[in-house]
Amino acid sequence: MHKFFSAAILLLILAGCATRPAANGFDDTRSFDRGFDEVWDSLVQHLADTDFRVKSISRDSGVIYAERARFDDSLATCGTRGLASSSGREVEFNIFVTESRSMTQVKVAADFTESRYLEHSRWQHECSSTGALEASILDVAGT
Repeated sequence: MHKFFSAAILLLILAGCATRPAANGFDDTRSFDRGFDEVWDSLVQHLADTDFRVKSISRDSGVIYAERARFDDSLATCGTRGLASSSGREVEFNIFVTESRSMTQVKVAADFTESRYLEHSRWQHECSSTGALEASILDVAGT
């Protein structure tokens, strides 16, 4: 029993060597001098042409919820893992499209996570966006 307890304490200490990801500042919202329909159609076409999975979409409320089963370090930083290993990364995001006075505003809210494990323990680790995904979606909205 003493060996088990000592091993558990050691694993907790070693897992604590992992670092939190750095916070990144970036713009997640832009306004466009384009109509709602043009912006919406550009976004929907972009998502259809890429490996994003649209989970729900509502043109009336101007919301698209999508996800991607993987991402690389150019899209988010997850910090160091310590002794833990990664079993996958996923990003889920919402795109909010609103129209106000001849301008259309688009906001992208993304959540990046990495699944980690150590021995028999598994957990989700929050990662920090670099802003690259948000910028690429906002760039599409403007074209």
